[in-house]
Amino acid sequence: MADEKIALKVARWRPGHVPVPYYDEYEVPYREDMVVLDALNHIKDDIDGSLAYRWSCRMGVCGSCGMMVNGEPRLTCATFLREFRPEPVVVEPLQHFPVVRDLVVDMTDFMEKLKEVKPWMIREQEKPVEEGEYLQTPEEVDVYKQFSMCINCMLCYSACPVYGQDPDFLGPAVIALAHRYDLDSRDEGRTERKEVLEVDWGIWDCTFVGECSVVCPKDVDPAAAIQRSKVAAATDMLRSVVWPFGGAKVRTGAGRRYPVHVPKMPRGWWLKTAPYRRFVARELTSVFVAAWSVILLLFLFALSRGPEAYEGFLRWLALPAIIALSVVILGAVLYHTGTWLRLTAHVTVIRLLGKALPGPIKVAALVVALILASAVVAYFHIWF
Repeated sequence: MADEKIALKVARWRPGHVPVPYYDEYEVPYREDMVVLDALNHIKDDIDGSLAYRWSCRMGVCGSCGMMVNGEPRLTCATFLREFRPEPVVVEPLQHFPVVRDLVVDMTDFMEKLKEVKPWMIREQEKPVEEGEYLQTPEEVDVYKQFSMCINCMLCYSACPVYGQDPDFLGPAVIALAHRYDLDSRDEGRTERKEVLEVDWGIWDCTFVGECSVVCPKDVDPAAAIQRSKVAAATDMLRSVVWPFGGAKVRTGAGRRYPVHVPKMPRGWWLKTAPYRRFVARELTSVFVAAWSVILLLFLFALSRGPEAYEGFLRWLALPAIIALSVVILGAVLYHTGTWLRLTAHVTVIRLLGKALPGPIKVAALVVALILASAVVAYFHIWF
């Protein structure tokens, strides 16, 4: 075991010395319990002291050591080398951020956006100190606790294709932290945060890819925070229409006070990463759904023209090409349904005996509900 080694390919960039990024390859001693951060520390201490990267606690708490490991945003202190052995491990800075040097990225954009949403307790009027602290029940804490676990590791930003394409997007962590305070029973600042969140580059910029929740090391589930914020915003807007004097005001927001910080991603960049390919595939299924809608319209048109037109339509449906198209459409619809069921489980809160159900059970419940609804529709179609 003492002689075993593993190869690391580490991205390097030294502004002022080397004009373009490059890679250095290292071999480090391998142990079963080694994480990627251990290997980087060995390189720094014993091989190349010029390597720059961030780390602090080595316990998955500080969020400093987030990097791209073999193409995925990971905390290097919690990513074991044994996951990749015997293949080499490629370590790169988090994507979608400007690189300061080597594996160190500039987080200024995130910090500026974080200030915008005011992630602190806001009170319209503070009560006197002698009246004591603001008390909460355990149930009130549970409402927002999940969204308070963010460690600002920026993995969600690196996994988010929207942020990669539109750097103005507030981003998953910022919106999740704003949602955390909006849910806090002691806070009264939701109206102030609405002006920042409910804008084109805020919650409405999110296309619900869901990868921010997949890569989050603390299960904060920022995708759920964003979708719930959308529901709250839509509810407020509806109230403002139905109840003219009781609805919350929705503003368009002020202009950005910080610059766009990275150039646009190169064309076709999403093809390199599986989650983005799945997202684009999900969106493309809408084309097949539209094609099926056209077929249904043709069916109604033929039905209205009489028996001969209807029989001709049935013969057309029996053509091999149309059967093949129908099979492709069915596959696309099933794929779209499956991906949305998985993502919806992040947002839908189903409670049983006061406890929230875990994700797999929620997906199963949604599938059962979908089957029952389909059975009801089929029953009425057959008998009526």
